[in-house]
Amino acid sequence: MVTESSVVSSAVEPSSTASSSAQLARMRAAALWSSEEVVKWLKRYESRLADKYAEVFLAHDVNGAALTRLNDKTLKELGVDLESERSQLMHQIYRLKIKQEIFDLQRVMSTVQEKENMSPKINK
Repeated sequence: MVTESSVVSSAVEPSSTASSSAQLARMRAAALWSSEEVVKWLKRYESRLADKYAEVFLAHDVNGAALTRLNDKTLKELGVDLESERSQLMHQIYRLKIKQEIFDLQRVMSTVQEKENMSPKINK
């Protein structure tokens, strides 16, 4: 499972080491999360709102793919009536999306570096 902290740590550390490559290989994209994993993520970053809305997210099967597509209107339709709570949730969703983009770029760069390291060097 890709956690926000693992995405941050892999984004900050250089990916040239074998351990960073191994870390990237075993992470799961947020879009693949189950609704239970979404609730775990929510509890980690917005515990008060998780206590209030975990059952709603589970009942509506808000998995990772759905989470990343939520917006103010859909949160309101799910029953998040307070604008401040919708704003807090959207803030965390945006943070997750940004960190997911960093994660995806890290994987691409890691793959490119591995291919460069494996390609034969031509000496002139």
